[in-house]
Amino acid sequence: MAGKTRLEIKDIYNITYDPESIPEEHRWAPIPQWYEKVIYKTIEELTVFDIWRMFMQELFVDTAVKRAIVYLKEDPFCTEINDGDIMRYLSKVDIELVKDFKEELLGIIANARKLKDEYDCMTEDDKIRYTAVIDSFEKKLLDLDNKSKTI
Repeated sequence: MAGKTRLEIKDIYNITYDPESIPEEHRWAPIPQWYEKVIYKTIEELTVFDIWRMFMQELFVDTAVKRAIVYLKEDPFCTEINDGDIMRYLSKVDIELVKDFKEELLGIIANARKLKDEYDCMTEDDKIRYTAVIDSFEKKLLDLDNKSKTI
């Protein structure tokens, strides 16, 4: 499509990056290497690993939320990383970052609840932990209704 601008993470967050600003002894560490790559990606190019790392490093979390929803719709367990980690991290972000996606997230949670018993790759303990995560996240989302009624 002619004329369409490639909007990368560095553009979204107005990042000016100079690799020379990183001390030589840190340049080959995993985080600076990942950061240097991820800021040149578009939102659509972000992988599950990128989303996981964004949550872990608390970087670009609003973007991570949007992309995590896309991946969780495809696979509520996001199995490229530890099963359930993306859902777990998403459930812990500030409610302000997820409130506009409440209905989508409730749909993802309902799907996850339905699929988790059929999912072979989780141990029973993992399923119990995952259920606790989605139960807690669902409650957090449903509590949004109670908060809006009291305002």
